[in-house]
Amino acid sequence: MEIHNTDPCVSAPVTLPMKRKRENPLDKAYNIPIADQFETSGKTPTNVKLVEDPKVERAAMGALAGEADKASVEFCERLPKSDFDPIQEELAVIHFGRCVQKLFPKIFDLPSDDIATNRTSECAWWLRHIKGQDLSTVTELNLSSLQYEIVPEAIGHFSHLTSLKFDSNPISELPESIGSLTNLTHLYIHNTYLQVLPESIGNLNKLQHLDVSNSNLKSLPDNICSLGNLTHLELICGQLEELPEKMGDLQSLNTLRLQNNQLKKVPESLGELSDLHELRLDRNQVTEIPSSFRHIKNLIKFWIDHNKLSAMPEIFAELTQLKTLSIHDNLMSTLPETIGNCSQLRKLIANNNELESIPDSVGSLTELKDLVLDDNLLSSLPKSLSNLKKLKWLFLSKNQFKKLPDCLKGMKSLEHLILDQNPLKRLPDWMPEMQKLNDLTIINCKIAELPRSIGECSELETLIMTKNQLKTVPETLSQLKLQTLHLDDNQIERLPESFGSFSTLEYLDLSNNRLKILPHTFNGIETLADLYIGNNPLRGLDSERNLYPEQIEKLMSRSEDEIICHVVI
Repeated sequence: MEIHNTDPCVSAPVTLPMKRKRENPLDKAYNIPIADQFETSGKTPTNVKLVEDPKVERAAMGALAGEADKASVEFCERLPKSDFDPIQEELAVIHFGRCVQKLFPKIFDLPSDDIATNRTSECAWWLRHIKGQDLSTVTELNLSSLQYEIVPEAIGHFSHLTSLKFDSNPISELPESIGSLTNLTHLYIHNTYLQVLPESIGNLNKLQHLDVSNSNLKSLPDNICSLGNLTHLELICGQLEELPEKMGDLQSLNTLRLQNNQLKKVPESLGELSDLHELRLDRNQVTEIPSSFRHIKNLIKFWIDHNKLSAMPEIFAELTQLKTLSIHDNLMSTLPETIGNCSQLRKLIANNNELESIPDSVGSLTELKDLVLDDNLLSSLPKSLSNLKKLKWLFLSKNQFKKLPDCLKGMKSLEHLILDQNPLKRLPDWMPEMQKLNDLTIINCKIAELPRSIGECSELETLIMTKNQLKTVPETLSQLKLQTLHLDDNQIERLPESFGSFSTLEYLDLSNNRLKILPHTFNGIETLADLYIGNNPLRGLDSERNLYPEQIEKLMSRSEDEIICHVVI
């Protein structure tokens, strides 16, 4: 589309008529003066200054240039707080009609010069321009992010709508006429100031997807439970304090997301939602889970984290399809034995509780890939966990482990092991039995030495031993295919000569140790790109005079076709 720079709104004073001369002035709005589009009557409207404002013109131009969303907001904010007079309305159509149409060209299928916008006085343009139009072809309407403060009653005229997006507008209520949209299947009214939903919403018997997230709703009308075809309901980040008792009547519900609200309890009837696949109740104030939840046999993903649960009822006996269970950040001291019945479980996230033990039945979760037990009171794990042959991630930080649990021997697929902030003093010689171990992180423990056998962990690429009590490093360490090695904040005084044999090492942190010299082979680490060596009493190191030990100088002065090592002291 070609845009002309002619600015008809800032020309010499214009006398504007009350009668239009051309049939379709919108087509000419950007290449001929406004005065030529009207019969001259000698009368000038009192509020014509608004459209003479260059900012309004730039807003319209910006929309035609592809910045429709931004332009529509700017334009609407500059409209007067009263109805248009006839001439002002014509000018608004000329300058903004195409901008609005650009927002939803395939959805709002009306002639360009029939579209104006005025978000005040209950959007009077709806009533003026929709009356008498054939709206049977309008099935989708997108009015997102247009700064509308009111949803007009005239929305009910769109009786063939199947999808309505009115999200991200500062509306506080919906008109009862919303209940006339009986063909509606998708309704998006999230990111608003809605405080209540109208009773008529219960008339939308074809509705399948309803999103009212990020609103001020504290409760839901009881008749929302009559939406028998509803499959997806989202009420995230609201002020919900309670749910209707008959929520179980939503028998088609597949996804229910209620996280980040103020719920203290949930109705027993939720257990009747036999087709529910995803249930999110995280970040509420729930203190108890109804025992009826055991009947939600098709549940696949269940989040109940960040609540106030002190115990989990025996609801898992029949939840055999469950794949994700998130119960972290609660007050639980035990897990139910029936959790072992969740034979399809892939993720169990139970960190930040008060767990003192793990039931043996967890060893029956043979499909488990992620097990997160950080920040509990655990000092041991049951031997049955050695059956977790598919486990890839194991998080055990901030517990009471004094030694590595023997069950880890059987975890042949374990790739990532995180053990930070435990009273660990040593690592066992059987470390290589974790054949796939790729990432070992042990920060802020009491490890005084590494076993020689660690050099046999053939898949290990990342080793992080920050803030321990290491005084030496085994020669076998350089046998590993490490890419990242953290030995910072220890008590290391000397490195073995074999240290320069690393063939894949890219990142090395040796800062905050007691190193006085580096091995002669140190400059042989040809792949090293980042070296942290600060706070060591190294001979020949003088940062103020840019003096470095010979081995480091060689790393920093490689030829252009080699990796240049970045040294931080």
